[in-house]
Amino acid sequence: MNIKYFKSVIIGKWKYEDGRILEFVTDEDFIFTDKNGISHPKKQKLLLSEQKAGNLQLSIPFLFEAIGIIKSISTNEIVYESLELDGTKTVLKLIRLS
Repeated sequence: MNIKYFKSVIIGKWKYEDGRILEFVTDEDFIFTDKNGISHPKKQKLLLSEQKAGNLQLSIPFLFEAIGIIKSISTNEIVYESLELDGTKTVLKLIRLS
């Protein structure tokens, strides 16, 4: 996994399992739609960094996603582990819509 590959697949619409949608208009800017279907048209940012071990780390400030470690990337699915402030880990999945 590397940042270049991530950026090559991210543009498009992605949906979380809870119904939230991120529509990437560039490789770092997205428009958010909440799980109630309400679109928030102000562009938001996804921040990426590559760790020493070669893992990718993401941060989505708008969603209060401080640290997410990407576990797998394909053209149709992104799986990452979200690290909460209390140390709790949650696996989140984004599925490509378009």
